[in-house]
Amino acid sequence: MSHKKRYALHKHHRKCRSNGGGNGPENISFVRQSKHDAWHHLFDNLSAECVAEIINRTWIDPAFELIVIRRTHDE
Repeated sequence: MSHKKRYALHKHHRKCRSNGGGNGPENISFVRQSKHDAWHHLFDNLSAECVAEIINRTWIDPAFELIVIRRTHDE
């Protein structure tokens, strides 16, 4: 694999389309393909709340807790 291809950026839907996410710029991040693949390998298309639950249960120091808070439309 070429260096350029390995580090090419890939479009990631922050809220997946299967859960109602759109294609607008506010819902798109550009990440390396390897990171995008890893995200979906770990978390599939789960909601932010489910991802936080998995991270808390499995990945981080139990002295900490990752909290997901829904933003209001005013922000």
